[in-house]
Amino acid sequence: VFSDTQKNFTNLSDDFQSLADGSLLWTSEKSGFRHIYHIKNGKWRALTSGKWEVNKIAAVDEAGDRIYFIGNRETPLEPQLYWTSLSKGAGAKGAGITRVTEPGFSNSATLPKAANSMIVTRSSTSQPPQVYLADRDGKLVKWIAENKVAGGHPYAPYMARHLPTEFGTIKAKD
Repeated sequence: VFSDTQKNFTNLSDDFQSLADGSLLWTSEKSGFRHIYHIKNGKWRALTSGKWEVNKIAAVDEAGDRIYFIGNRETPLEPQLYWTSLSKGAGAKGAGITRVTEPGFSNSATLPKAANSMIVTRSSTSQPPQVYLADRDGKLVKWIAENKVAGGHPYAPYMARHLPTEFGTIKAKD
């Protein structure tokens, strides 16, 4: 159906979605960054692009013209759930990408085939994992496990001594 090779190294993946018209979506690192491509009749069309990575395709809503995916567009430290148009893609500057999850958390999501809702799992350096049900736009519908660090939470007594996490860069010779 197609071939995907890179000059130095190819990460193997099963991250593809077949579409009703016989075409498919595939994530590839052919640009140097992992992005989503629509492959139809042997022709590749980039649906996302830029100096950031798509981690995986989370769901495809063909009827609603949306591809949901996990990526690190804003920062590699916080994976977020996004969507873009299946028919139009994100455009050269990524203006057609909508972030669904809340910044400040590392997020993952599970969506049903219809992509009309989602289960979001999120955490941060100061918040243990939380799980909630959201609508197709990411709006919280109901907490499944709020796990709020307060009151009787097992970690609550230690919060006063909790030091904020610091991130930095270490330079190497190369």
